[in-house]
Amino acid sequence: MKVLHVIRSLDPGHGGPTLCVTRLAAAQAGLGHDTSILYFGTGSDTNAIRAALDPLPGGAKVALHPIPGAGASEWLFSGRIRAALDSALHEVDHAHLHGVWERILA
Repeated sequence: MKVLHVIRSLDPGHGGPTLCVTRLAAAQAGLGHDTSILYFGTGSDTNAIRAALDPLPGGAKVALHPIPGAGASEWLFSGRIRAALDSALHEVDHAHLHGVWERILA
């Protein structure tokens, strides 16, 4: 099964949802599912996220898909994230949306 998790950020400073998403995705990948996470991020934060994710059972199998540019324009109009979601949703069996009140899911 192909599973996509969508969350605003994987920065641990944003609280508990970050921990839940990474651990849930790692567990699903450990069970053999093709699991990925779509989030606002940069290339520079990917190393820190991988360092936290990879030691988890199944964590190294989780694909990360950062979307750059979480600035004011993206927050208001959601152009990049909308395009990424339109593309990704056609390729997965299940999408798990985290933080439904977040603009990333609008």
